[in-house]
Amino acid sequence: MLSFPLLRLTCKNNYKSWLIFTILLILLTLFIFTIYDPQNAVVSAMRAVFPKEILDVLGLNMLADSLTGHLSSNLYGFILLIVPMLYTIATANRLMAKQVNSGMMTHLLSAPHKRRSIAFTQSSYLIMSLVLMFLFIIIFEVGCILLLFPGQLKWLPFILLNIGVLCLHICISGICFLASCICDVSKTSIMIGGGLSVLFYLIQLLAGTGGKLKYLRYITIFTLFDTEKILLGDFQIYWMLPVLAVVGLNLIGLGITIFQKRDLPL
Repeated sequence: MLSFPLLRLTCKNNYKSWLIFTILLILLTLFIFTIYDPQNAVVSAMRAVFPKEILDVLGLNMLADSLTGHLSSNLYGFILLIVPMLYTIATANRLMAKQVNSGMMTHLLSAPHKRRSIAFTQSSYLIMSLVLMFLFIIIFEVGCILLLFPGQLKWLPFILLNIGVLCLHICISGICFLASCICDVSKTSIMIGGGLSVLFYLIQLLAGTGGKLKYLRYITIFTLFDTEKILLGDFQIYWMLPVLAVVGLNLIGLGITIFQKRDLPL
């Protein structure tokens, strides 16, 4: 079902975007490590500019009392949510909807490719590129930890944070890929897939303000990636994280099925 010639073509056409986002994530990760010391001038400046309430809503805690807590709040609670999400929104749209919109899908279908094979190959690239992106980030993080902060990290929560954030982005990729499979126009695909993903994130931010809005957390997928529960070792995370991955993979499967059966404007 996987078309290796198409996969090579897709890698060739998309590697620059993947490389840009990966390098950006590495640089931002390095920045997060540099501000770990609460006495750092950068931390003091950010605390002076931004009120504590805003930092809390964004999931940023500039005074986390441990390296694990610092990474959980400032890296896994913000940067590793936003940047890969933007990558997924753009890439999922480019893999399917843009191909139909630009007429390139006609050329793909004129080759000995079945619709299901095309959709499966494109979705495989999306998932593999995310896995590879996070693999590079994890390797970079481990290198920084071993060189700069040996013995200061709790490894089990760190491993679960990485598994969890990947499961979350598999779910987001499912939403975006499904939208890309059902839309003929790129803008519509981005509005549905990207709009829904961003909406979920904004709802999570509103829920983080507390009060009556805290109940909004039950209608967003981001609730299933609960960094606080991971740090506390809450048993619930062992079913919450797999649910994210399962939902994402099922949405991708639904997108492949719909694309296989629907009429295309070719």
